[in-house]
Amino acid sequence: MPEEINPYQGQLLGDVNARIRNLEEKQRILKDRLLLIGQNLIEMRERSNERTLEIKKDIEIPYPYHATVKKIVSSTATSYWRTVIAGLLQAKKIEKDLETAKVRALKHFNEILFR
Repeated sequence: MPEEINPYQGQLLGDVNARIRNLEEKQRILKDRLLLIGQNLIEMRERSNERTLEIKKDIEIPYPYHATVKKIVSSTATSYWRTVIAGLLQAKKIEKDLETAKVRALKHFNEILFR
């Protein structure tokens, strides 16, 4: 005797099949999008590399000036970092002085309160 399919089971199977088809369609769409994004990324990278090469060609400094420019940049950077380090050391000293003053003020305040 053939087994009868309950109408609810048929509906359930139909729902499951529809969900599977929807998931497969979503997966196909995502795959297509991913391929387009990859293609876009490759094209952007190629254009970026071309632009970089053009900029390098435009900026290229003739050799005699190269050493002079390098010295100027090096000395400027060195003096800048010396200034930055000096500023940081000064800020640290001020912070330490403020901490010392805070401790002294608290001690003095405690002496006044608990006499």
